[in-house]
Amino acid sequence: MRNTSLKATLGLLLLTSSSALAEEDQPKESVEVSGVLFSSWGANLNAMTNDFNIDRIFLNAKRKIGDDFGVRVTTDVDRQKSSEITADVGGMTMPVTVQADTKLRPYVKFAYLEWKNAIPGVKTVRFGAAPTPWTSHSIRFWGHRWVRKDFATQHKVLSTSDIGVHAMGGFSDGLVNWQASVINGTGTNKADSDASKTAQLRVTVNPANSSGGSMPVSAFVSYQPVDIGVEADPALIYGASAGYKFDAG
Repeated sequence: MRNTSLKATLGLLLLTSSSALAEEDQPKESVEVSGVLFSSWGANLNAMTNDFNIDRIFLNAKRKIGDDFGVRVTTDVDRQKSSEITADVGGMTMPVTVQADTKLRPYVKFAYLEWKNAIPGVKTVRFGAAPTPWTSHSIRFWGHRWVRKDFATQHKVLSTSDIGVHAMGGFSDGLVNWQASVINGTGTNKADSDASKTAQLRVTVNPANSSGGSMPVSAFVSYQPVDIGVEADPALIYGASAGYKFDAG
């Protein structure tokens, strides 16, 4: 995060690839390809520098398999950051910065198989790297992901995507919706190296649903136990939120 910085978004470019067939004539097994690119120009007033940048590139490939199954793969890009290691320098142990190649590089953000109406009361089950319960809800409600990361991701409390099993559902015609996930707990940018898994649950109630409004009240909990024989405390994260969306804001 740049102190005393001024950042203006220059563009939001939507790229869509469509089949030569009309939409109503496309078979259900066709692949839908689309993309979103976020770019910006920023000025650091402290250092008197400025730069054009490409912040995100989402390339989506989706395919329906019959009425109940589907596959999605989404990529993004980032730059590798310099890391710090401990090394022996002149007989002394000290931290050494390892410079990284800072080219823009693609990586997999989402990659999952989706099964609709898998279980009574469960709308969708996803297997693989999929959106997590809390961040997916907050990003979708806010609708301005291109401005900056959501609070939990910005402060590295939760990941937007993780590998595991994700179930979603709702009842009372949209009054209540929920998502439960059993995931690695490390996000998609780190390998899971322990035996325990993380369980997450979000429940959202929208009292304004009957009138077509959006006023979600949500509760969330994430729990990761420790491995047997490891002396540590379980990782417990919980939170709540309330929002109101209207035409002017």
